[in-house]
Parts: sequence; structure tokens; C-alpha cells
Amino acid sequence: MHIIDVIEDVDRRSFLLGVSALAALCPIELRTPLTAGSTSRVARSKLDRYTIDLANADRRLDVYNVRLRNYASAGKTPTIPGPLMETRGGHTLRVTLRNRITQAAGVIDGDMDQAPDGLDPHNNPHGFDITNLHVHGVQTVPHLFSPIGTAKLSAPAIAISPGESLTYDFPIPIDHPPGLYAYHPHWHGATGTQVMSGAAGAIIIRGNVDEVPEIKACREAVVAVNSIYLTDANQPAGRFGLNFTPYVPPDAGYMEEAFHLYTVNGHPVSKVKAPGPGDTTVTEQLAPQKMRVRPGEIVRLRFLNATETDTLRIVAEDGDMRWYAQDGMTFGNLVHTGTGADNCVFMPPLARSEVLLRAPRTTGEFFITALENPGQSYSFVGMPETRLLRMVVDGPPKLGMRFPDRLPRPAREYPLIRAQEVTRKRTIHWTEESPAPQMILGTAFQVNDKSYNNDDAVATTHVGEVEEWTMVNDSTEGHPVHIHVNSMQVDSAYLSPTQPRHCDVLWVPAKSSIKVRMRFKQWSGKTVIHCHILYHEDQGMMSNLIIKKAPRSPGVSG
Repeated sequence: MHIIDVIEDVDRRSFLLGVSALAALCPIELRTPLTAGSTSRVARSKLDRYTIDLANADRRLDVYNVRLRNYASAGKTPTIPGPLMETRGGHTLRVTLRNRITQAAGVIDGDMDQAPDGLDPHNNPHGFDITNLHVHGVQTVPHLFSPIGTAKLSAPAIAISPGESLTYDFPIPIDHPPGLYAYHPHWHGATGTQVMSGAAGAIIIRGNVDEVPEIKACREAVVAVNSIYLTDANQPAGRFGLNFTPYVPPDAGYMEEAFHLYTVNGHPVSKVKAPGPGDTTVTEQLAPQKMRVRPGEIVRLRFLNATETDTLRIVAEDGDMRWYAQDGMTFGNLVHTGTGADNCVFMPPLARSEVLLRAPRTTGEFFITALENPGQSYSFVGMPETRLLRMVVDGPPKLGMRFPDRLPRPAREYPLIRAQEVTRKRTIHWTEESPAPQMILGTAFQVNDKSYNNDDAVATTHVGEVEEWTMVNDSTEGHPVHIHVNSMQVDSAYLSPTQPRHCDVLWVPAKSSIKVRMRFKQWSGKTVIHCHILYHEDQGMMSNLIIKKAPRSPGVSG
């Protein structure tokens, strides 16, 4: 059940997405892990356990019969987005991920294909049924490589094939910023394909911000926006899905131009260049579901941009919307948003934004809207202006609710890093190579002019180091830069109503540069930085980052 299903009851304290996820709190069977991911001893009272399946899902979206790869609670029907998971600082989030994707009759996905001579076998899309798990934005142990937590540069990526499972332990630091986070697959070559299919979900980390009286008084909702890419290539007649043929260029049938269905909590809200009557295509707004609020009521909306490539610019056409957190990190002050792109809630792909919205004092309705996004590059069409939610204001007024005067700062991110604390400076270039005959789509997306190589690292640092990185975008399109494990503190020169101080997904516009500072706290291991336009990441715009344990001080024995 999604939030829209329960919002008719205006007296409910909370209308959280995916209440079916509560079923996952029951004891789970711990299967033999592929790596040593669940060896820690954790007090049961501080262990939040979930079993999540990645499975095929046959459903109808708008007028289309589709077959997707989606997440489900154990034994449940897969959903868009995946089940909600909750934890808090000082706890361990234990997730058993089971790959239950099956090969369906009539579907060709080419997972076992070998790259022809001359094509890059690693940085072209491939391995669409292989998966693993990334808890996006969560400051926990690095977990993409085997064994979990390894700092060995040559360590291979975790690969969970159909029929296999893996249990992950994610320790949550006691001072972890409370807020909205996410999870999604991260198998290089298939990340974009699986997220385009709707494989992403929300994580809530509870903490002190939930106890602020004015926030605690609000009903809350997770609002997940997904972009589902569909094509009839390699599909039985009358069905749409996303099963590309690896290593085959578009003119040879790798993919037909995909159309989009944008969904909010699984409900289609718009379609873009979708098949229409005859040979026509259709781009149109669909009816968004409604959310009921009482006049004067303040509700807490937690937006998850679960799209593969779209930057969202969210506005409320009426009411009073105050933005208070980005990527799980609470602001010092509420930001009073407007209705234009210069003062909207700005969200790169897989960013999360949290707002407080006061309904007008009179009955009526208005919409929460994503402004037009012109798109990123060649074959991917941009997002038209799209109404995400229809806000219906009715019932007896709910007066006396207030916005908070102050919010608790995230202790893990403060005090701010000062210039004199910086121990090393680096410059990271986000580059594109075209034409690139080794790539099926003709462009190589790169970091420092290099495509992703499992055995190379853009940087090696140590726990306790403080670094300043200048992110230089040398290309003619914007790139959302994402770093795993630690957050980025944005240089004050780049702050604006749409660019907060801290984030873990940073929008770097075309032909520009932005400086950030990072303190490598607590966790060591092999991790990555990459562009979060995921077809850019799958085609090479990623690099490893090695965080070694803090060196011992001179004179320390043992």
C-alpha cells in the first residue's frame, strides 16, 4: 500500500510509503553469503532486518502491459518503488537481497554474450540480470566489492546472479544524519537498466529531527518519482519491457528508442513519446492521484528522485512550502520555495529532498509539479512539466500548526571544514570522448579522461584525511556527481536557493567547476565516485576511491 492509498484518512499520524515493508521485520533465513557481509554480532534490539527480492514483475502501467525488474518484500508482489526500510543511528541495518529474476520465454537479454572484438567489454551495458545492493547516501561500510569493507584495489565487484542471495550488514553511526536515503542496484553495466525498470526504494534513518515538536506533529509521506523506460525490443507481441541486447549498436537492434512512463509511488503521472494509435507517439499528462489535506494543515513530504537520468525541479502551485533537508542533511534554516526554476526544490538523480507544506486556509485544490527538464543528451528525451500530486484541501481547518524556528544540525557534518584543515587538494575532470568506436552508443563517459577500470583508482586517501576536490565538468552537458560513504561540503561560493551546503549528489553544470571539501570519517575500504546519470556510469563515468585505515601514530606499539 502506498501513501496515496491512505491519505483519505486525515487523522492518521503517518501515511508512510510501503507499509507492506513491515512484513519484512519478521525473522529471516540467513543464507550462505557470497562474501563475509553478515559476520558481525549485533544486539537484537538494535538490528533492523529486511529481506528484499529483486524479481520480475508483470503489470499494467497506463494502457501498457509491461514486464519489469522490481523490488519486493520477501514473498510479496514487487512494487514501484521498492519496500520502505527504516533504521536509526546506533543500529545495524541487515538486508538479505535475493535475486529472483527469471528468464522468461520469448525474452532475450543476452547476459552471456561476449563483446565482439573492438568493443569495450566492461563499459558497455551488459549483465542485466546480475545485481547487488547499494544503500545510497548512507555513511556506512563500503559494500560494492568483495569482501565487504575491503580496501584492496583489485577486489572484484559483488555479483549476485539469479537464484543467489547475499546478506549485508550496514552499521549506522550513532551520529548519522537522520533523513531520507535510498537503495538501488549497482552492478556496473546493468545499474541504469535496472533503475530504468523501477528498481529503487527508500530508506528512512530516524533521529533528532523527528522529535522536533513542529515536525513530530505532521503527517508524513515518502513521494518517490520513478521514470520507467519501455520498449518492445526483445519482447513478446503486446508487451513492453527493457531487455537490451548487449554490445549490439542501436542500428543493429541493441535498443529501439525507449519511451518513458513517469510514476509517483507506482502510479503513472505522464508519458513521453509513448506508442499511440496507429504509428503515432503520445506525450501527455496523466491524472495524478490526490492527497487530502485540511485547511491550514502542515504535512511533511519526503521526495525521492528515483529516476535514472532526470533532474527534478519541484514546486507547489499554492500553499507555503519550506525546504528543510537535502540528501538526508538538515539545513540551518527553512528555505521558502517559490514557483520558478530559480527557487525550486532542485533534485539531481537519486537526490532526496524533504519539505514542510502548509495547505491554504481555504478549501480547493492545487498541484505539486515538476518543472520541465530539457534532458541530458542525444537519445534520451527530457521530462515535460509534470503534475506529480493533486492536493485537495477540504475538511475542518487544522489551525495552530507552526513551522519550526530552528532545526538540529547534522552533528556528523558540523562544525564545517575550514580551509586550514585541508590536507590535500585534487582536481577531478568529468569528460566525454566522442566519437568512441569502442562504445556501442558512440560516446565514452569518463573520469579524468579514463573509462572505468576495476583496478585503477582516481584517489587513495586515509580515514581522518580532509580533502578539497575541484569537480571540473569539461563536457557540454551537466553531470550529477555522487560520492559513496561520505558527504560533500559545498564551497560557499556556489551556494544558492537550490544548492545547499551539504549533499551526496552534486549537480555540476556543463563547462563549469565546483569545489567541495570532504572529511573521510570512520569507514575504510574500496568505494567509488561516479556520475548519477546511470547510463553515463554504466558506460565508464566512474572511478574507484581507496580509503585506507588511519596510519598509526609514531611510537604506538602493538
